[in-house]
Amino acid sequence: MDSRHIVVDHREEAEALVLALIEEHGLAVTIEVLPLGDYRVGESLIVERKTTRDFCLSLVDGRLFDQAYRLAHPRHESILVVEGGSFDNDLAMDPRAIQGAFITLAQTYRLPVLRTRDQAESAWTLARLCEQRLRLGTRQGPLRGRAARRADLRRQRLLCAIPGVGPVTSKALLSHFGSVEAVLTASEKELARVHGVGSTRAHQIRDIVREEPGPWRV
Repeated sequence: MDSRHIVVDHREEAEALVLALIEEHGLAVTIEVLPLGDYRVGESLIVERKTTRDFCLSLVDGRLFDQAYRLAHPRHESILVVEGGSFDNDLAMDPRAIQGAFITLAQTYRLPVLRTRDQAESAWTLARLCEQRLRLGTRQGPLRGRAARRADLRRQRLLCAIPGVGPVTSKALLSHFGSVEAVLTASEKELARVHGVGSTRAHQIRDIVREEPGPWRV
């Protein structure tokens, strides 16, 4: 599924948000029955949206942490969006209880919480999530340690040995194909599809890979 595609749960009541996703941000939107969350971005990111009033109500009746438990399951990547300018409402919630709930979501459930002012800003946030996932690619996982970053750097340097391939292009190739081997075995047409490569550079890469070794000299 294209990362610029969003699935909206059929129960979600956010007409202005959905319209903004389509008309202002150019996203493809489909309405489906989602078993969890209100939106699915790409293949795996689940986004639950709550207005500030919904957040308070779910905190009062105990639904909030039950939902957080399901959203925080290792099988999912989840984000909670809390929409609204303030928590001033007729429920007279203690601000410390609200702040305590945010702390519990972050520390106990490891659930990221994003704040937005209104449906327009929620749509903007969802669009940015789509763009970032498209840029990172499907192989991008959680933040990794120094050893993994050093390995990535070695792979990039290896590709940079190819004439015409610099740091930016090497990162784009690895993000697209996932490994040096996949880059070197890709066809010219596949290479040309990578952003920033193009047909000329793709031909140069394949030309180097196919180059016959010269005679060995003693």
